[in-house]
This record gives sequence, C-alpha cells and structure tokens, in this order.
Amino acid sequence: MPTARQPSTLRKRIHSIIEVGAPDDYVSRAYDFINMLSILVNLVCSVAYTFAAARERYGPLLLTIESVTVAFFAIDYLLRLVTALLHKAAVSMHHSPASGGVLFSSCQTGRTPGRSQ
Repeated sequence: MPTARQPSTLRKRIHSIIEVGAPDDYVSRAYDFINMLSILVNLVCSVAYTFAAARERYGPLLLTIESVTVAFFAIDYLLRLVTALLHKAAVSMHHSPASGGVLFSSCQTGRTPGRSQ
C-alpha cells in the first residue's frame, strides 16, 4: 500500500501529465494544449457575455461553455492538490540551498534569507 513517502504509480502519472509535458509524452502535451485552449475559450466567452447583443443571442451557450471550462479548471486544481506532495518533493530535491535554491527554501520555512527569527 502506498504511503505519503511512496506515491502510487497513478499519482506519479497524473503529476507527469498535469505538469508541463516532455516532448515525447503526447498525453501530457495534449493536456497542456487542452488546458491552454480552455483558458482562451473561457476568456473569450466571458468577454463576449459582457456585450448585450452576444448575451441576447448566445447567452445560454456562453454560460454553458463557461461552466464547462470552470469545471475543468476545478478538476485541474484538485489534481494539482492531490499531486502537490510529489511536486514539493521533486522541487525540494532540485532546489536545495546548496544548489542555489535559497529563495525557495526560505519560502518553505517562512523565513527571510539573512534575517534571524
């Protein structure tokens, strides 16, 4: 059974998909594209809805599209929360104070570099 220190394979795969994908990981690249497209579609629908003519003619469609994209963003956010421990472990390994990650380390501890508390 996986523990907090040993994430499941599925959790690792979800993490690799929702993070910026490698050129050879087509699922991750597709997810990145869908995510970017969702942002643009949501933005266009939100702006279009502010115009009375568009709201009268396409109001229900614009609201439906906006609801679907917001649901996608919520799922994306939840997946990022679920895999946050993986990201934290990966970042802390690559950004230790010895490797120049002093700013990151101070953000994690809540301390300002050079200040004693």
